[in-house]
Amino acid sequence: KRDVERKRAALEALVAGAGAGAPTGQGASSISALEKRLDPKTEIRRLVHEERFQEAFNKALTLSEVGVVTWLCKQVDVNRIFVSPPVLNQALLLSLTQQLGADLLSDTKVKLEWVRQAVLALDPQDAMMAVHMGPILEQVYGGLKRMDLSQLDAALRSEAVLVAHLVNSMLSSCSPRA
Repeated sequence: KRDVERKRAALEALVAGAGAGAPTGQGASSISALEKRLDPKTEIRRLVHEERFQEAFNKALTLSEVGVVTWLCKQVDVNRIFVSPPVLNQALLLSLTQQLGADLLSDTKVKLEWVRQAVLALDPQDAMMAVHMGPILEQVYGGLKRMDLSQLDAALRSEAVLVAHLVNSMLSSCSPRA
């Protein structure tokens, strides 16, 4: 909440400063541009509303903020993304897997569901991604193995074990690891 208040105050200060010398009619576009810079969720929300999922996930993943990526996953029905073929390209699927898999302690249910679907959609034979896939999946697998399963309810515990098996299986499908 404080972050939102801080961003709003910064936005108001910028608009007030820009408004003094701005020609009539530019205030609204300036506010829109400033909102996009201060809160990337504004632009991502618009892209989701327009069903431009590839662009929305690209924008969120480019920020490298797991919180924004997790927020986006909560905004989108997982079944809209993981159709055949998946809406997201292989690079975005791998990036999504990496970022969500980096912190499985919060929003565990959402992250496990999305990691599971992303791993199932990965193509280990994709020549462009092969060099990156093994190391990233190793990181995610390590994170899954380090999870304290005793802290999870039975359903999440089962999901975590399943996702760990999927990631491990995908690892064995990838090119030989170093």
